[in-house]
Amino acid sequence: MAEEIGDYILKARPHLEPKVPEKFPSAMHYVCTLVDLVLEDGPLRMPTPKDAEQEVERARASMIRKISTYEALLQTLKDELKKADQALNLCATPEAVIRTRTLVEDNEVLATMKDETLGHIKIGTSQGKLPDVLPSPLLILRTRCDTQFRFPQPSFFFVCHLARRFKTPTLSRHRMEARKIAASPRPCSGRRVVAGKRQRIGDTTNCVRKLQRREIGTSGNRAFNISNAQEKFRNFQLQEEFDTYDPKAHWFLKLQFLKKRSKIIEIVAARDIVFALAQSGVCAAFSREANKKICFLNISPDEVIRSLFYNKNNDSLITVSVYASDNFSSLKCRTTPIEYIRRGQPDAGFALFESESLKWPGFVEFDDVNGKVLTYSAQDGIYKVFDLKNYTMLYSISDEHVQEIKISPGIMLLIFDRASGHVPLKILSIEDGTVLKAFNHLLHRNKKVDFIEQFNEKLLVKQENENLQILDVRNAQLTEVSRTEFMTPSAFIFLYENQLFLTFRNRTVAVWNFRGELVTSFEDHLLWHPDCNTNNIYITSDQDLIISYCKAHPHSSDEEENVGSINISNILTGKCLAKIRANDPNVQISPRNRPNASSIRSTVQEALEDITALFYDEERNEIYTGNRHGLVHV
Repeated sequence: MAEEIGDYILKARPHLEPKVPEKFPSAMHYVCTLVDLVLEDGPLRMPTPKDAEQEVERARASMIRKISTYEALLQTLKDELKKADQALNLCATPEAVIRTRTLVEDNEVLATMKDETLGHIKIGTSQGKLPDVLPSPLLILRTRCDTQFRFPQPSFFFVCHLARRFKTPTLSRHRMEARKIAASPRPCSGRRVVAGKRQRIGDTTNCVRKLQRREIGTSGNRAFNISNAQEKFRNFQLQEEFDTYDPKAHWFLKLQFLKKRSKIIEIVAARDIVFALAQSGVCAAFSREANKKICFLNISPDEVIRSLFYNKNNDSLITVSVYASDNFSSLKCRTTPIEYIRRGQPDAGFALFESESLKWPGFVEFDDVNGKVLTYSAQDGIYKVFDLKNYTMLYSISDEHVQEIKISPGIMLLIFDRASGHVPLKILSIEDGTVLKAFNHLLHRNKKVDFIEQFNEKLLVKQENENLQILDVRNAQLTEVSRTEFMTPSAFIFLYENQLFLTFRNRTVAVWNFRGELVTSFEDHLLWHPDCNTNNIYITSDQDLIISYCKAHPHSSDEEENVGSINISNILTGKCLAKIRANDPNVQISPRNRPNASSIRSTVQEALEDITALFYDEERNEIYTGNRHGLVHV
């Protein structure tokens, strides 16, 4: 990217060529260094030649440190791989196979990264050039520029302007609805979704792929993306209808409320299979290829399924259930490979975390960002962290004073019992539980804490009738947002890639940055349900679109309107790009003469009435909705 901008400056604007210090062999290398400084740290001041020289030395030193780190990791991986091979020879269990395969992949990735870094050092040393180790994430910037954009004249401010206009953040592993399910005697109560974003279709844990995406970006030209989104959602039709209620198939269920029709509370799609969970606790799997029900996932007559989680690491579905046999008091987790569900064999899975007593107020939280599972056993007062790939326990946290744990990419925030004028906090590494930082955050006495949230290095703290505090835990820099501007929301969704967060309050959605500035207010996105939860909302993998069930006419009252609409809006601009509504003549039921078409009894208007769950399949470009009658519409 640096070379591309530098090339443009020097060729298209030759009169802007800067005076080159002797340290650099050409103007190109000097300009590239300036570009890297601007895009990495932001245009706080004009970089000097000394800054550029320091950047070169820092880059080389950084790469040498990386090499030593890679070598140490490679040696560790080789040792682990040797042990895994021995275990595999002794007992070829699925867990051993998965672990060996993962170690082999990690070993290959590290070796590739080491070779590439060594290559950069050799090139930079032999040719006396700045090694290309700090490329910006804007490799395709030139294709993103529209023709009407007027470039500023000075080369430095040209770079700054482009950085502000097109900059995309460094890729962070993002959370796919990390779910925290609390153990409660009441089925389907106490569900809490902690955070927001689903993982990309076909995403992997390959470090090279992640680095590649970070450097070349994924968002592309914003105007093109908006136009593309409008076309994508322009001609949506009602394709299929599935019913989770089946009196013939419910004969084996022992609990009467499981046999009754109830609303859909959660939809998950994976590998052309749609999973729909009803509030009663019945979960059904439907095939989008055959357009028929495959099976129910309740394998016990007294099982009440509380939540679903699709584990991309091993292509399986995890169900979290409670049972009448123990008075619905403890959570039981089970994983079933998708392939077995496709064959109609939901009982082919196996139980997880059997050693844990997940009784109230215990919980289990699945975090797809870090590939971890957090459990809390109230009986022992112990938190445990498991690997989501193979479900092995990594470490435990035993402290009776821990009040809450928040998970963020790479770290965990431990919130302890509040003292009189402060709250003790600890930041731990998610990988091994190492304490990275321990500190106290001052609080106003006699005022309750509305929330404490962690987002990378940013800590968000809000007390009742007080300003929002945004603390950078690295340097203790504090930013405050007036309580009149930022009122306590009912829910958050953190957008890890865009370095933004969504807030939900009184059916409205707003986008904020971590400088405390309101980035976006949506023009036509008034949510239908006042009690927001992310089962009615979908954020696309590029974090540029939000799809929600909204009021079709934002200014009408609840009594006047009984049918909502599905609104697709751009997160960065707030513009409504598309709307699926009942009075749109283009939204119709698709023809039924297709092979394997299901029978549709609902009208388009009925399908848009009282939607209780929503999911968008980005691979198939299909929206799945569930309603209070237990019906799923495609």
